[in-house]
Amino acid sequence: MKNLFLFILGFALFTQAFAQKKEQSPEERAEKQAKHFKKQFELTDEQVAKVKEANLVRINKINALRGQKGKRNDLKAAITEYETSLKGILTAEQLKKYETKKEEAPARHAENRTKRLEKELTLTEDQVPQVHEALETRAEKLMELQASTEDKKGKKKQIIDEFEADMKTALKPDQFAKYQAMRTKNKGKKGKGKQKGKEKESDDEETDGLD
Repeated sequence: MKNLFLFILGFALFTQAFAQKKEQSPEERAEKQAKHFKKQFELTDEQVAKVKEANLVRINKINALRGQKGKRNDLKAAITEYETSLKGILTAEQLKKYETKKEEAPARHAENRTKRLEKELTLTEDQVPQVHEALETRAEKLMELQASTEDKKGKKKQIIDEFEADMKTALKPDQFAKYQAMRTKNKGKKGKGKQKGKEKESDDEETDGLD
């Protein structure tokens, strides 16, 4: 479970609504995530109530860690505690399905890129969770867009623009400049690597150049 806590965090936040100016309250997020669990894993009403409670505990603990030093270990502890709670709520069959879904969560995207940016940009302990949240939120929004009937091209640009703004806020000026240089360089490499006429970028594909 060395890196698993980021996967769990991402999956738990999978249903966070996108394109909303007003941030949801912890209670609203906890309830929305519980409803998502009910649909995905066929929970009973009793299980839904317990999952909602576990979600709320996790969300409040993570929110309390923002702006504090040494939060990485505390974050891991909060997510590990959440995982333990789920094991006491879900059946063996539900847990198996949960583990499978967890691997598909946007957090995998966020974890991989956060680790890379932490090294490349020398992120501080406070910046790591901010960058991870920005990456994860972008991945969630793009995943939701995939199933949407909206104008995907225009919405995707909006999502990327919002992500860039979040990154600019999280990073120092010199770090953001380096990030943009990395983005331009890697995006160019990605474009050259495509086989002409054989690969077509899908509307939900991420094209920020961080792959």
